[in-house]
Amino acid sequence: MNFSYVKYSSKSLKLLLFILLTSVTLSSILIHAHPTRPKIHITSPGQAPLVVDTQHSINWWSAGIPGNPRITVGIYQTGNNTPLTSFIERLNLNTIPFTISSEWSLTSTYHAKICILKQNPPLCSTGPTFRITTHEINTPMSNLLREDAEKNYYLFELQF
Repeated sequence: MNFSYVKYSSKSLKLLLFILLTSVTLSSILIHAHPTRPKIHITSPGQAPLVVDTQHSINWWSAGIPGNPRITVGIYQTGNNTPLTSFIERLNLNTIPFTISSEWSLTSTYHAKICILKQNPPLCSTGPTFRITTHEINTPMSNLLREDAEKNYYLFELQF
């Protein structure tokens, strides 16, 4: 077999090395330069009805927002821009307790809203709507578990 060898000049090797390093550097920059869109996601309160005169929490997480800016956190009646309760806190706090007042309307819906102060354009996020009620909402699960345990014990006793 006859192999022919190509001689490369030092100039062409330097050019090839420069192109290789430049492409690796650019691809690395492009991979890491994909910015996250700024967002705030409110995780609670959720859509379940909340009981009057009980304490709950507004919880959230954020991404793509540098630093720890000041924010307003509030509970709003749907269709009204005046908060029923509001707080000024830092974004990285991620949770704020609030109490549902007996003065709030039982026929309305409510939502949490968080806005970053001094941001242009404004960045706000609204959570899911929820309702309030005057009584505890009990699930029958605890009663079912107790009844099942009693039935199982009774069946166990019958075997002996």
